[in-house]
Amino acid sequence: MENLESQSQKEEKNWAEYMHQIDDLAIRNDWNQLEDLLREDHPVLPTEKEAFNLLAEKLGRTPRVKLDKSGFHVIRAEEEEKDEIRENGR
Repeated sequence: MENLESQSQKEEKNWAEYMHQIDDLAIRNDWNQLEDLLREDHPVLPTEKEAFNLLAEKLGRTPRVKLDKSGFHVIRAEEEEKDEIRENGR
């Protein structure tokens, strides 16, 4: 039981750190680093849609990330392309 609690606390800490990194990069206007951070594997976060929208507005080019089909989770753009290929049988 104690091990489950410590695992949960560790995941919560990682989640909080990730959200803090997103906020910090947005505050510093470091859009390339924000894009790189969003390209990393991560859990669905409550603020990632907003981070994506801000990135898309401020980056000055097409981002290498997109929102998934749910419209709330940021994924690598090439992941979505792979999914479309699989779905269409190409």
